[in-house]
Amino acid sequence: MWLHVLCAFAFHHHWSHAEAYDHTARETARKVGIDWGGGIWFNYLFLALWSADVIWWWWKPAEYRSRARWLSVGVQAYLAFIAINATVVFEWGPVRHAGLAAIMCLALIAFWSRPRRSEY
Repeated sequence: MWLHVLCAFAFHHHWSHAEAYDHTARETARKVGIDWGGGIWFNYLFLALWSADVIWWWWKPAEYRSRARWLSVGVQAYLAFIAINATVVFEWGPVRHAGLAAIMCLALIAFWSRPRRSEY
């Protein structure tokens, strides 16, 4: 993800947040009819949250595995929301189809690997 953002800023937005904001606004208007570039801040939050989650996982794996379930679910839900928007809502063609297939596979894995209630 960091490589994607670096390449986007280097080759497409010319290291300009304003240009990235305007691009986001145009794409949002084209896809959902709202001329607003503020979605870029949700992408920045994705980068920060994902990076913090990975760092926590690498540096303190035992603490990471024992964190509150609501925190894990919240982080994963936000990351999934952004991934769905990036690959299914705002993309087209093969990327959209691959994104949809990947999301469906991950949803099935999450469903089958969830904790089950004990039978009484």
